Amino acid sequence: MKRIVLLVLAASSILASCTREIDAPDQTEITITAEIVDESTRTLVEDGGSKVFWEANDEVKIFIDGTGTKFTSTLNEPARVSKFTGNISALINFDEGLSDDTPMWGLYPYRDDATADNESVTTTLPSEQIGRAGSFAHGMNITLGKSQSYKMAFYNVFGGVRFSLTQEGIKSVTFRNRDNELIAGRVKLTFKDGVPFVKQVIEDGSNSITINAPDGGTFETGKWYYIVALPRTLSKGYTMTFHKENGLATRVSSNSVTISRGVFGSIKEADKDLTFSEYTLVTSGAADLGLSVKWAAYNVGSSTPENCGGCYAWGETETKAEYRWSNYFDSINGSGSEFNKYNNDGGKTKLDLRDDVAHIKWGRNWRIPTLEEMEELLNDCYWEFTTYNDVDGYMVYGKGVNNKIFIPFSTSERGHYWTSTLADFANAHAASNLLFFSGGVSPMNACSRERGLSVRPVYDDTASEPEPVDLDLPSGLKWATYNVGATKPEEEGDFYAWGETETKEEYGWSNYFDSII
Repeated sequence: MKRIVLLVLAASSILASCTREIDAPDQTEITITAEIVDESTRTLVEDGGSKVFWEANDEVKIFIDGTGTKFTSTLNEPARVSKFTGNISALINFDEGLSDDTPMWGLYPYRDDATADNESVTTTLPSEQIGRAGSFAHGMNITLGKSQSYKMAFYNVFGGVRFSLTQEGIKSVTFRNRDNELIAGRVKLTFKDGVPFVKQVIEDGSNSITINAPDGGTFETGKWYYIVALPRTLSKGYTMTFHKENGLATRVSSNSVTISRGVFGSIKEADKDLTFSEYTLVTSGAADLGLSVKWAAYNVGSSTPENCGGCYAWGETETKAEYRWSNYFDSINGSGSEFNKYNNDGGKTKLDLRDDVAHIKWGRNWRIPTLEEMEELLNDCYWEFTTYNDVDGYMVYGKGVNNKIFIPFSTSERGHYWTSTLADFANAHAASNLLFFSGGVSPMNACSRERGLSVRPVYDDTASEPEPVDLDLPSGLKWATYNVGATKPEEEGDFYAWGETETKEEYGWSNYFDSII
């Protein structure tokens, strides 16, 4: 006789939601045996060694046909093979086996928000992790299995680095990929050629991972700590920033490094010979962060670091009640497909100063940062998520100088900031922007140009001022080499009504400053 096993999850709530009465079969507890595949498959490293073990009370999530539930290890002590027991709501005939089209998936660790279909599993590799001396943090070394029977082989999905320290008092360490490729985030996982791989980073991707000392304390010296990251080649190297209560220190490596699946490269005594410095928050003017340009202490439309200021469509210099293509200054016929001035088909790809809200509002050498300058801020400075004056955002620490600035969220959950550079899309509907959230700072993004985003200006000390030219006039007056709003003689510059000091979208008597009626 065929043996049919009905795995049931939360049977009472399932039946309560039904309007039709049915006879519930007996519940049967199912045991899954997690087999050893390689040394990096399990969840615990013993004292920084190479052997990895399942632990007592480890939990995995088992999926069948999209339905998932928790299975718990039966171990009482660490071991290299473990059995997991649990219940799931699916009708399974294990005598015949599951089909390739409907496999059983297994995910370690168990996560409530993990999902699956018959082709992949979706889970999160967090960009903020907790350290554990000599091993992974519990539940951090994510593994994936796929089977048509009670036995399941779990394979390591990610790799990473392990490090040791020489100095006491370090509370957190941030590992960042210098070429901005994502190393953490919500990911879709599947199998290819018999091994798991990351099919896609779905959302909240980050190019950095911060590992905090356990229990809010500090790291022990001489112990190995593990950072779990997506497999990736860090072509431009990495930075490691070490954070004490009153100071920071950074180690930079420009050598290409590859993070391979199941491999944890060792960085012994990572903080050796580093000097920790205290930083001063710049709250006004231009902050020297050791970069090619100086950065404003606050946004356009604000007067304090924590205020996000005004929101501006790309290339516009005033805020609006609504942001849409129909009222966007550079759109042809109110669409998002054709543009007058800025496009990738012979048009301009970088904002003129006359269309630069930072320059228009603040004047002189202030302007919106270019894509390259924003990438420099992202790559060469240390970013720390924090709350300043009750506002979430990032504290950005300078490179080789002891200054820092605070950049706030634009919304309740994220920060969106324009650059002056058009995105490299065929129809030019988007411009490059910086995106960050509590889980990390994302590599440079592209955002639709008609949307209203925040602006953090830069001050360019190298920008040339117009040289006065002596034309040997009787009055002795000298003349500028180019117009107001231009940067060179061949540019037309900005247009102004007589006696006014700001440009306008429309020029007429109805909005002229000196008109009575």
